[in-house]
Amino acid sequence: MVNGVRARQSVGAGQRAVAITGVLVLVVGCTRSTQPHTNATGSQSPEKRANAVGAFTAEEVLEQMAKTYRDAPSYSDKGRVRLRYRERGDFVTDEAPLSVISEYPGRLRVEAYRAIAVCDGEKIYAQLEDELSGNIDGQILARPLEGEFTLEQLYHDLVLREALTSGLGGQPIQLDLLFGDDPLKTVLAPDVQRELLAPETFEGHDCYRVQANTADGDFVFWVDKEAFLLRRMEYPVATIVPELAEAEAVQDLELVAEFREAKIKPKAAESTYHFEMPSGATQVRAFVLPPHPLPTDLFGKRPKRFEFQHLSGEKLASDELESEIAVLLWFSVHPACRTTLEQLSQLYSQRGPKPGVRVLAVSTDPSEVTNRQIEGKLAEWGIELPIVRDLDAFGRDVFQIPWAPTLVVLDGNGTVQIFEAGANPELAKALKTIIERLEEGNDLAAEVVAGHQREKDRYAQLLELAAGDGSAEAIDLALANILPRSEPTKLMRAERWSTTEITKSGNLLLVADDGGPRVLVIEDGQTVVELGGDGKLLARHELPLDGDGITMLRSQLNGEGEREFLAGAIQGRFAYWLNDEWQLQLRYPSAEQKHPGIFDLQLSDLDQNGELELLLGFAEEVGVQSVRRDGSRNWSNRSMPNVLSLAVGRGEEFAERLLVTGERGDVLPIRADGKHGAAMRLSNARLFHLFEANWADAAESHYCGLTYSQAGNLVAIGLSETLSEVWSYPLPAGTFRNPIQFVTSGTIGEDSFWCIASANGTIHCIRADGKLVDHFAYGREVTGIAITAGVLVVSTHDNVTAWDIELSSQPK
Repeated sequence: MVNGVRARQSVGAGQRAVAITGVLVLVVGCTRSTQPHTNATGSQSPEKRANAVGAFTAEEVLEQMAKTYRDAPSYSDKGRVRLRYRERGDFVTDEAPLSVISEYPGRLRVEAYRAIAVCDGEKIYAQLEDELSGNIDGQILARPLEGEFTLEQLYHDLVLREALTSGLGGQPIQLDLLFGDDPLKTVLAPDVQRELLAPETFEGHDCYRVQANTADGDFVFWVDKEAFLLRRMEYPVATIVPELAEAEAVQDLELVAEFREAKIKPKAAESTYHFEMPSGATQVRAFVLPPHPLPTDLFGKRPKRFEFQHLSGEKLASDELESEIAVLLWFSVHPACRTTLEQLSQLYSQRGPKPGVRVLAVSTDPSEVTNRQIEGKLAEWGIELPIVRDLDAFGRDVFQIPWAPTLVVLDGNGTVQIFEAGANPELAKALKTIIERLEEGNDLAAEVVAGHQREKDRYAQLLELAAGDGSAEAIDLALANILPRSEPTKLMRAERWSTTEITKSGNLLLVADDGGPRVLVIEDGQTVVELGGDGKLLARHELPLDGDGITMLRSQLNGEGEREFLAGAIQGRFAYWLNDEWQLQLRYPSAEQKHPGIFDLQLSDLDQNGELELLLGFAEEVGVQSVRRDGSRNWSNRSMPNVLSLAVGRGEEFAERLLVTGERGDVLPIRADGKHGAAMRLSNARLFHLFEANWADAAESHYCGLTYSQAGNLVAIGLSETLSEVWSYPLPAGTFRNPIQFVTSGTIGEDSFWCIASANGTIHCIRADGKLVDHFAYGREVTGIAITAGVLVVSTHDNVTAWDIELSSQPK
């Protein structure tokens, strides 16, 4: 459990790889400043300083600890992270390595969870342990170091990044302390409460204990009183593993990291930073994940004879299920099965016991668990399903069911069409489609097997590329799985104009004023390039940035009808408010105000008083702030930690409201005065991002939300004015290499459309009612997208092109 599950590429900026937020936010791109090394605890010893000014405060302990690591010329520990609890009287312990050895400026050895990474000053090597895939088919990452070692280079490979950070302890905090610019920015934020607890001893070292009360719970740092090294760390276990914390049978639950034998200036052998290449290894410059094996070899086959037992005692033989679609869900009365049972119950209540489809909840509980206990537990959970029992373990012996819950769907011929092990919070929706397609005569098993073969073929191609001599950029692009160019089938596109005058083009913003339409393109994160409606270069605006790049651009008309702009970056320090002449009106917050990063920003006049206000959504517990043009704060609302998106409300339901989403997956409406209403959540999905539509009419979907499927892939959801689901659309798997606002909206002909770019270079166009959907492959990595009045503008790294989009005369 501590080790986490098999590494899988993350699928969006909003879905974090680490298991916890708060203290252990992943620091990507933050590099340690080059500076001469001094004594590890500064020019004045901690003892002398304590004697001079009295006892340390909690904040001073953490600051001195951070300085110790920042100034360390070398460091080592034998760290481990441990989850421990007592279940029904028996202790359960699960451990994993979490150790770091380093020598400034660029030699490193990390052993974390199931990953080993070594940097010898010239190359980064990494090896992953994964039994399911044969240790990623024996792949060894070997990537040249580009200049000075940074965490960004270590985390460049997404598979390695997740392997190093996705265990329950998050990323090794030692890495952040040693190589991060501001490693404790979250716990040292002004609004985080810190206190000194009673001192304790660890490995013979007297330790300060500093408790930091974050939005994710309480973290406790055990800091050596003499060396100011982190010896032990306690995590808010109830936040990280709530299913264990809430289990009645679990007691004495704890999650701790212990950094045993932590030392400054250790005597590390040269072999520490030497990576021993295993015999027969495949060296790659980027890990390529092999496809998951099929969960069963029964797809398209008839299983051997099996039978269940009704609660009445009657037998139900497998031949009695023939000629019907059989939906079989193996479950137990464990809480882990509850969500999936609720989903199946939802489907059953919608369909009822109709002919042609048989729905059965198959209990795997042993005979010691009575029928009454099973019925009672399901009634307690509000589950209404036909129940049978598998007392002879046919699920194990015939179907090779690995665990409960597991879903098996048989067609009318008794062949296995669907096999899914594990919980699925979207099962009701998926099963509805599965049943409909089986009723139409589709062979879903054949589709699954064929799709798996395509994945294997693609994997072989990518592995050959990653192990070859191609450029690093070519490998990265191939791993993004950019599809070859194709055309839409229900829409038509024709090039209007194209320009290559912009280098490293990024996100786009389209504005239309009296002077005509303008296309604004972020260039290399530093400049805004202004193009006319004909694609001709009008101006380059060098922004007055203070060390930040920008990835986001917003615009709004003020009360005088003048256009104003807002620029910033995801996880950036500042928001830049500019007028139509691109003159800076406000940079917020001040440089002195430390915060964990801005995740979204908007310009709006929520209270309709004719004055625009700056709206900011922050990471961690800072929440949402509204700021006036003069830099004074209207209000602050911290009810939504870890904000991911801000959307301005539309229609009567949420007029003069700001709709806020975060990592909790619900939507928090905040009024113009900063007070919030009740948080809302969809019945069958958690929303992590929300976008308001750009069209003025009351179309069916006022908003587009983003959630994740059980497999971790993005799903777009069209939402009405009241946040009721209108449609849903699964998006291709993959991760954008650069920050991109990939959801946009506008009109095509007389219809309103959402247009969504994916990491594989495809663009998906969905009509507001969800009844017309089309997509095409752009053939390039998309870095920006925007649409208005039938013109779709797309940016790639070296090109910006406008396309006329219209409906085909005979849409299919």
